[in-house]
This record gives sequence, structure tokens and C-alpha cells, in this order.
Amino acid sequence: MIRTKNNLTSFTAASRIGDTVENRLLFYVELFVDLANIKRGSSYLGVHEIDYSNFPGVLLQEYARRLGIAGISSLSPEISIDLLDSIRIPTAICRRVWCVTSVPVNFHPDDEEIVRKRRRLHCTLRIEHGFHVKEMPFDFSGYHVSRKARKSSPIKEERDWDRQEKGVDVALSVRLMQRCFSSDAPDGIIFVSGDADFGPALKTIIGNRPGIQVMLAAFSSRLSHIYRSDTESGPAWQWPPIILDRFLDEFKYTRRSDPQAQQPPRIRTNQNRRSCYGQKVR
Repeated sequence: MIRTKNNLTSFTAASRIGDTVENRLLFYVELFVDLANIKRGSSYLGVHEIDYSNFPGVLLQEYARRLGIAGISSLSPEISIDLLDSIRIPTAICRRVWCVTSVPVNFHPDDEEIVRKRRRLHCTLRIEHGFHVKEMPFDFSGYHVSRKARKSSPIKEERDWDRQEKGVDVALSVRLMQRCFSSDAPDGIIFVSGDADFGPALKTIIGNRPGIQVMLAAFSSRLSHIYRSDTESGPAWQWPPIILDRFLDEFKYTRRSDPQAQQPPRIRTNQNRRSCYGQKVR
């Protein structure tokens, strides 16, 4: 539910809004990202690398546009008093980005580089972009990580092996519920996934925490039909889904080797920061 106060938009569930800076409204937004769902959606459109430095900012700006307020796109672990003092209009601030993803274990030795590349991405998300990334082990039973390599394997058991990752959706749903029912719950969430398995959790939040504005974001190819339809009693969701296909050019990662490409912005605290493998993060 939305109410107005002094001609400014405010969320009823966030009683603390405006407490920090008198007569100014802040809206803290948190993102919950299903990395696997985003990867499949972008790959379907021919984009195999996402520039995650732009990801929170683009979604926050669309979130703020729909609510008719301003948005601060930079993700920062600390919001300075000077920043708060500079705010004169209702503003949405991205406070945290939560990700849950799987990490292959017990995989074929030939796929060591594939797994290393995946873990390097997770380290980059943590170190350079400030994401909260939780890794869930995914046992491959000694088979190849690559689906293409498994299908061409001479071993019948490996060709027929099609186990789906378990625990990732549950872990992300648990994190979502913990944050929305905590004492410092966000004023709004952007849930980045089109998987129907998250529907019950999102409906629980909408039904029990009406002050939290819930927006869904997903690629059209990965958006379940349950997020497109309405119920007999009215709309099933607070807002229409944010279709990420529209923002593909802003998410697309451009390599430095391209002379016309601009280097994506990086957030660095020192020049010698290293990943969890002891290598410099590029």
C-alpha cells in the first residue's frame, strides 16, 4: 500500500523512513538475483557475458521511475551523512544485492578451467561489486560440467545424467523471507528471476508485508506464465514484471580489446586487491 505525505510518496511499512533526515524520504531497496536464470536468459539472446557493475543501477532506476521518485544507482556498503544531507526529494537507494548460486564439486578433471572461471566470477561479484554471494555445492558425480561434453561422452550413464541443481532456489527464498520479515526489512525489493518456484514466497511477502514494494525482473524467455497472468479477484502482482530484454545493451559486457568499447566502471578500494585464488582481480 502507498500513501502520500506532504505530496511525497512514502511506504507504509517503513516507519523509519525520514527518521534519519528530517522531512526527507529514503527508500532502501534490496536486489535478489538468481544468477543461473539470468545467465540462461541472456544466453538465449546471444549475450554470454553480463556487466554486473551496471546491473543494480539499471534496475534501481527503472524501479524508481515506476514509483515516480529518484534513484541512486551506485551500490555502497555505507551511506554517508553528507549523501543523506544532499537528498531533497524522495530517493531510492540500493542497499544490498543478494545472490545464491551453485558451484560444481566432484566434477571431471578436464573441466577445471570452467569451474575456476565460475568461481572467479563469484569472487569478482563479492570483491569488486559488493554483492553478497552464497555458493551451494553441486555434485557432478565425476561427470563433465558442460552439458555438450556430457552428451558426447562415450559413457552411457554420463549421457543420460541430467540431475538438476538442488538447494539454490530454496536458499534464495529463505534469504528473501529473512530480509523481508526482519527488523531492518527493506522498503522495496527487486527479485531478478522468472522461475515459478519463487512464486509462493513472493506472494507471501505481498500478502503479509503490503508496505514492501515487490518488483520482478527477468528475461522474457525465462519468465514463467504465472507472473504474466492475473487472478480472478484481481492482479496477482503489485507491478508488471521488468523485462530485461529492453536493457540488454546496458547489461552487455564489452571487452577492453574492442577499441570502441569503454571500460566498464569498477569499484576498487586498493590497487593490489586479489581474488580468493591469490590472483589479481581484472
